[in-house]
Amino acid sequence: MLPSLSSTWPTKFVMYGADPEFTIVKLDGTPAPAHLFFPAKDKPITHGPWSLYRDGYMLEVGVRPSKHPQVVIDYVRGALRDAASLLPKGYKIISSPTVPIDLSFLKEENVPGDLRSFGCEPSYNAYTCDISMPEVQATEHPWRYAGEHMHFGIHPSNNHLLPWFKSEECRMFFIKMLDRGLGVPLAFLTDGPLQYARRKYYGKAGEFRLQKYPGEFYGVEYRTPTGVFHRAGIGVWAYGIAEWVLHNFAAIANGWDKQAEEATRHAIDTGEGLADMLLAMPGFYDKETLLEIKKRLTFSLMEETDVPSWSEWATQNSISYPQVR
Repeated sequence: MLPSLSSTWPTKFVMYGADPEFTIVKLDGTPAPAHLFFPAKDKPITHGPWSLYRDGYMLEVGVRPSKHPQVVIDYVRGALRDAASLLPKGYKIISSPTVPIDLSFLKEENVPGDLRSFGCEPSYNAYTCDISMPEVQATEHPWRYAGEHMHFGIHPSNNHLLPWFKSEECRMFFIKMLDRGLGVPLAFLTDGPLQYARRKYYGKAGEFRLQKYPGEFYGVEYRTPTGVFHRAGIGVWAYGIAEWVLHNFAAIANGWDKQAEEATRHAIDTGEGLADMLLAMPGFYDKETLLEIKKRLTFSLMEETDVPSWSEWATQNSISYPQVR
């Protein structure tokens, strides 16, 4: 069990962000490449606080960061509604970590060159400090992957409010804490072969990037999760847990169980032993509740996003998640 800590946090100063990826599919579930409908990242469709563009095969959503995680979720949901309105009739958007594709489309003349390669920038692993850069031939690999990355940043003027965040080593430790407190239960609730297929190449346990954001902000990107934005309620729940970990870093570090690190990695990457690794997060979940919820869980990551509302589902299944403070 994680320590029972104060939920009274200082004035909000951490900035939260996201750049999740989604798959466009026909109504029969057949995936369609995003370049058919959306521009490249350097020429996005921007509407207010969000932007829509393609990242390889996938539709990516970029949103304006906020001090309030709920606002980030609202921006992503708004962007998805916007994106859906721009699609022709007969297409929809799903949240899925892995989708099978027909490689024959790559032979078409109008296909942008970057779709014939995996051009993702290298990430790092918090457990090994190794670079994570999968060597996969996009023209021969009949799968594409989508991550739902979470961003955390701070301005140097607020260093005194979160002093540990200045240390790159501590930010790496923070990623391990997120794996333990969020990555495990999130993988458990959205359990299925698709997320583990992705983690053979992308989004492994502990995957992160140290980031420099506009306006002198600096921070870290947590690249492991899938399913964060599949339901609005999951997103609020996930960012609430991350926010709790941020503000209770020192106490969690003092009670850290290093012996559990390898088992945590294995569970997130493979799905093996996930139930055994479940802890209790005060105010968010406990092991018994998650085990009971899992028995009644009905949604699939291959379903259309937010149908039905996860918020309603969570209430019906007695799982709590924080409201806007």
